[in-house]
Amino acid sequence: HYAEARWWQLRLDCLLTLGRYADGVKAFDLSQRQHPTDAPIRVAAYDLLRLAGVPERAQSMLAELLRFAETTPWRYSSPEDRIAVGRAASRMGADARE
Repeated sequence: HYAEARWWQLRLDCLLTLGRYADGVKAFDLSQRQHPTDAPIRVAAYDLLRLAGVPERAQSMLAELLRFAETTPWRYSSPEDRIAVGRAASRMGADARE
């Protein structure tokens, strides 16, 4: 499960680097079927969604992640998850010192 989630994250990062934003959005949508609350996948998808022309979806997706992290913090206790939640909060305008 963990390795598969990291594979999706890597795929999204690669599609972003290649500038294949529409393909990245499709890949993100597929990833959400099996990993709907995975923080690193959502953070990786943020720039893809923005650059694909759906910045509202990018913002709402990160806002949803932050709600998940607030209501079920035990899900996001690994170092990778904590970093991803911090990046999401930063992209949503939170003060880094908090």
